[in-house]
Amino acid sequence: MTTVEYDLINYQVKEPHRKIEVQATPEQLQSFAENGYLVLERVLTPEHLEELRNGLMEVVERENPPSKKQSYGREYGGIYTRGLLDKHIAFHSLINFPPVTTIAQAMLGPRIQINSFTGRVTYPDAPAETKWHIDNRSWIEPMPPFYKYPNSINCIYYLDDLTPETGGLGVVPGTHKRSTPPPDNFDDIPEEVILYVPAGTVVMKNTGVWHRGRPNKPGGGVRRNLLVGHSPIWMKQTRFDGFAETGGALTKPLIDSGDPFLRDILGAEHGLG
Repeated sequence: MTTVEYDLINYQVKEPHRKIEVQATPEQLQSFAENGYLVLERVLTPEHLEELRNGLMEVVERENPPSKKQSYGREYGGIYTRGLLDKHIAFHSLINFPPVTTIAQAMLGPRIQINSFTGRVTYPDAPAETKWHIDNRSWIEPMPPFYKYPNSINCIYYLDDLTPETGGLGVVPGTHKRSTPPPDNFDDIPEEVILYVPAGTVVMKNTGVWHRGRPNKPGGGVRRNLLVGHSPIWMKQTRFDGFAETGGALTKPLIDSGDPFLRDILGAEHGLG
């Protein structure tokens, strides 16, 4: 456990001093800053895992015919479903999940939001991998004088084991500090680290780090995960496929409750007041 304290330099904020009990060591936070990713092994209990699996599959089966195994094609293989916080109540347990949320606050500041909440399912009988990419494509060359690269964090909640058969997560440590994009292909990279993790693990990564999902092989089993993005509250929320991430039937009552943390995390505040 690490204590981090911030002061918000904003006279309109009622409680400018924020104290966060971060569920990580200083060494873990430093490793995250240097390498661009952090592995939190088995932070979801078996019961929590089952609730999330059931919720994800209920949404996927409601939205897709049984024969559908791809949303976009090989480059981003598998079925994707967006805006999950307004599609199933099971996912509300991750709105404030301290093993992850407190680390995001330590890295991004105390006022963070969920800017995307996506489910992904890949099948062993369909091409299911992703090419090298980054999630935040905001580099500009040359860098304008007043431009600041907008850092954010994507968290992958693995609901099934990652094995050589189901496909690991490939990352290239430190690449979030580069201003060059990754190669536009599926090829191996010498510096690549391949992560194989048990179900219940969360991998947090800077959205600028190079990464890819390695292929789910025949006989490898279904691979399910949740992709939850965190950013400072002043950034715009992502609108994948036109989906608003929050503000629908399941999250509007939480926003309307007036709870300051919920209003921040669900994207209802912008940080000006």
